Amino acid sequence: MVKFGCEPMLFNIWNFQGLDERLGSEWTGRIPGQIAMNIIYYFTKEGNLVVDPMAGGGSTIDACLVMGRKCRAYDIEPSRKEMVENDVTKGYPERAKNADLVFLDPPYWNMVTYSDKSISTKSLEEYYKYVNQLAKNTNETLKSKGIATFIICDLTRDDPFQCLSHECAKIFEKNGFKIIHRVSVPLSTQSANGDEVNKAKQNKKMLGRDRVLYVFQKL
Repeated sequence: MVKFGCEPMLFNIWNFQGLDERLGSEWTGRIPGQIAMNIIYYFTKEGNLVVDPMAGGGSTIDACLVMGRKCRAYDIEPSRKEMVENDVTKGYPERAKNADLVFLDPPYWNMVTYSDKSISTKSLEEYYKYVNQLAKNTNETLKSKGIATFIICDLTRDDPFQCLSHECAKIFEKNGFKIIHRVSVPLSTQSANGDEVNKAKQNKKMLGRDRVLYVFQKL
């Protein structure tokens, strides 16, 4: 990791000002690949199997390659040859079984509409059902004491505030996980456009950029 020019984050606030272009391809909702690298550094060992069921632009694939981990990457709309088409809500493929770590970066409900296939177009109730199925299937594919990381943001456009992070954490606990870490991975303030900023000023409303990373362990 250090040889790659990426120092491990020493505190539980991982604030990256930009994307490392070596990690992942252009993709809607792409997160810094440095997040995946730090997760892999802290919660896996060399040779471990990392599974990303919502691989997007492939940041996790590239991070695993750098860090010497095996990777199985899936998506409902694969963007790279290393990915296999799969809908995680219907289960994980057999090759993902007994994973050491599952990296989960789902849509943050309606913050960004990715495609007609995405849960981001559904109601909040349906979103929580989606998270419940995701947690259940992830538990089944992890090895004993395996790790699942889950990234979520409470921002919900113009809707009344919904604490998605807290509700999703409770769902994972009900599906056989315990929380072992919680890390702040804030969004850049540059991700807010001018209209959002002006509207927030007019309405005396704070914009949400407090994205969090939960680290769960399978019981």
